[in-house]
Amino acid sequence: MSRVRRRSALALLSLAGLLSTAVFGDEAGWSARRSVAGLALDVELEGLSGGEGVPRAGEVARLRLGLRDGSGTALDGAEPAAWMRRRGGAAPEVCGEEVARYLTGDLFSRADIDFNVYYILTLDHDATLRVVDPLFGFGGSRLLALVPLASPGADWVLVEGPGTGRLFVSQPEAGQVAVIRTDTWELERQLDVGPGVGRLRLQGDEAFVWALHPEGLVAIDTLRGERAGEIALERPGRDFVLDPRGGLHAFVLETGGDEAEAGGVEVLDLVRRQSLGWVDTGPGPTSIDGSELSGAVWVGHRSGRLSAVDLEPSGPRRRLEIETDLPIDSVRFAPGGRLGFVLSTHANTLAVVDTARGRVVQRGPMAGAPDQVAFSRELAYIRDRKSEQVLMVPLPVAGNEGAPIQAADFPGGSLPPAPAPGDPPVLAPSFAQAPGASAMVVANARDGAIYFYMEGMAAPMGHFVHPGRRPLAVKVVDRSLRPADSGVYETYARLEEPGIYDLAVFLDAPRLVECFTLEVAPSPAVAESSERALRLVREAVRALPGGGVELVLERPYEEAGSSETSPPPDELVLLVSRVAGGWHRRVEATRVRSAEPGEARFRARVVPTSPGDYLVWSETESRGAPLVRLRIPARDEAKPAGP
Repeated sequence: MSRVRRRSALALLSLAGLLSTAVFGDEAGWSARRSVAGLALDVELEGLSGGEGVPRAGEVARLRLGLRDGSGTALDGAEPAAWMRRRGGAAPEVCGEEVARYLTGDLFSRADIDFNVYYILTLDHDATLRVVDPLFGFGGSRLLALVPLASPGADWVLVEGPGTGRLFVSQPEAGQVAVIRTDTWELERQLDVGPGVGRLRLQGDEAFVWALHPEGLVAIDTLRGERAGEIALERPGRDFVLDPRGGLHAFVLETGGDEAEAGGVEVLDLVRRQSLGWVDTGPGPTSIDGSELSGAVWVGHRSGRLSAVDLEPSGPRRRLEIETDLPIDSVRFAPGGRLGFVLSTHANTLAVVDTARGRVVQRGPMAGAPDQVAFSRELAYIRDRKSEQVLMVPLPVAGNEGAPIQAADFPGGSLPPAPAPGDPPVLAPSFAQAPGASAMVVANARDGAIYFYMEGMAAPMGHFVHPGRRPLAVKVVDRSLRPADSGVYETYARLEEPGIYDLAVFLDAPRLVECFTLEVAPSPAVAESSERALRLVREAVRALPGGGVELVLERPYEEAGSSETSPPPDELVLLVSRVAGGWHRRVEATRVRSAEPGEARFRARVVPTSPGDYLVWSETESRGAPLVRLRIPARDEAKPAGP
């Protein structure tokens, strides 16, 4: 799904022609300027990995579009689109025809680089993180990356940067936070934080991600991806939120571990890295969330009490209490912070609290057991543990005191979307807003599917399934052109291969379609890196009697050009996944005798469902290797099995 509106090829071909053009291709990168039908268009493609900005293969590049009208006024609020396609031996298509093919979603005319996409990330039950390009309109997806984690993920935070963004994932069983690069989707490092690490929050200025474990709050530097300090807690920490007023404070929900014991909120100064005090809110605290409008955090209790805590110059205080007469399991505030949605899983009830009035203004029974709420711009989505129906409450009419709660629903799958018993606990939501559309993406763990729901429809418009995987949480990463300055739009993409490319730019209103030709240069550094990866995992594919193939891996533990030697590992595990999705296996490789001294060879038997392109990740207990693309041939293409 894309923000780009669909237009016919005839409409595109009727656009006004070129009036003036200028193209630049010097050492500062590639740029071009054109004036078309009263609009000024500036285009710039700049490599970010060195080479003085020259776009090079294998590197992340930034695409910037500048739009101005005839008077020189910046064109804000536009939704431009762009694509790049590597030119083959044939002559390039007419620009309008080429763009028309992209807009209609022709699977046979997909661009090599699409600057208008978003990716879907899932935390799966088997301690992996999946990155996919969704093709909801065609009933499938493309698997872009599969990142092994040390243990199942619980929460995550995305920090986007100029081509060097990072995703931070907490792993409670391992006591670690994974740091994953979002340009290559490779695991950069694992940070030891503490057993039971769970909730992650991003500081307002994005300088730090804060990770909570029972004994402390750990700061992680987002620029370096490293630990940057810790604040010890007085009592075991259960959850936390950052200051809803934007201050550099954390409000940590703490409990003695027994529902009968007192619970409360400890307020921490994140700059001085010290505690400012503790507020007793009563026994049995279950949930905490912040309200921007009230400037307070609200704590729900099993007793039904909702307590507001804020920070005054004299210290933290308990400001207000609301009795809901419901055992509270979760409280979440809608955008703006006035209305709080209180879920009682045990009482099968939804209540709406108005912080301006200081009381419950609406309540209503649920068919099952509500356990999670997420928000779009217009709707509150409520997940039910016992029903496949997802409840939707329109926010503009919510909070009408004394009136019944207005709601609609849609099937979020064939089974309830909540995780099944035995699945690892997860804090991250199973809902994610689709960018540029009034739509929601829903992860259904029991179905093993991701659903795309367009608001106003009776059922999801599409879904995709990767057999064997259960998505516990979902996140959307927007890679479309977004406003960076007045009249300037930009995004980032990885340039995979060198060559001559056609860059197409499209704007729906006012109408504009233009194409440019540019060169992506080869990169010696990338070539060296590629050779190192191939030597790190060098594969041979052989057919096996009775079907399947055998992979023989050589030197999976030693980098090319390294003077350091280390003993070969005794065990090797392979994660083999089909690029197009739908199939994956974890395979243990056995060590075999090598003819060369000091070299380790491993053999694994893999039986894929079909020939094609596969991704192979090899790992040992202490070392890993880069993800390598491998083509597994059809049976008649494979070499005969050796002795």
